[in-house]
Amino acid sequence: MQFGLSIVLMATALLTGAGSVRFHASDEPRAGALCSEWPNSFDVSPEVRDGLELYESGQITEAIDALLPLANANEAAAQFWLGQAYLVEGSEFYDPEEGFRRTEKLAIQGYSIAQFNLGIMHENGIGTEVNLAEAARWYHSAAVYCIGRAAHNLANMHLAGRGVLQDYPRAAELYRMAAEQDMPQSQAALGVMLANGDGGSSDLVEAYMWLNIAAAKDARYADVRDAVSGRLSQSQLNEGQSRARVCMETSYDDC
Repeated sequence: MQFGLSIVLMATALLTGAGSVRFHASDEPRAGALCSEWPNSFDVSPEVRDGLELYESGQITEAIDALLPLANANEAAAQFWLGQAYLVEGSEFYDPEEGFRRTEKLAIQGYSIAQFNLGIMHENGIGTEVNLAEAARWYHSAAVYCIGRAAHNLANMHLAGRGVLQDYPRAAELYRMAAEQDMPQSQAALGVMLANGDGGSSDLVEAYMWLNIAAAKDARYADVRDAVSGRLSQSQLNEGQSRARVCMETSYDDC
């Protein structure tokens, strides 16, 4: 029996979400959303913080005025947020090509959050032509530096064979990386793959464990969790619930 789950690929809308350099996802990370939590790999000057406050309050013109000279003086944090400001649709300064250029500059310098954002832009044609191979390359770079949503998006590409070889074992590996960073959509995707035996042998107990964790965070995954639980014996169900509890209590160190 195959367990159905719509594993949604990248959204084309420009969204904001959370990200970090050590797989610390937000409470509700959104795969496909551009990172906009403060990148802790950047040194943040008081002047940049002032510009960021303007950006977050929706004063885009003022934010660009504040950040532009800092970015032109090669302050990486200012460059990052200036690139974000150029991507705000409806702003008089909306310029996705300029946003792409500034994001690419930081990505080449090795800033993982910019690398993830560049993958988003290549996959969805934001400020550039759609280029799935480039999207996969930048997602890989960001995933190496522990951007969980980059691992999730690259897993989506391997699952579908979009811009990369279709590779179920690699997709499962990447979903696991992101699942261990508290991402319910990755936990659910991994659970479905384990239930179906995609990329390896089927393991219904571990599948239930991941789906139970995902459903605890997002009720949309409860139905597929319950479908898997219906195939478990009582002892297997007890084991899966116990493993889910230990996994969460240890912050994914013992799953």
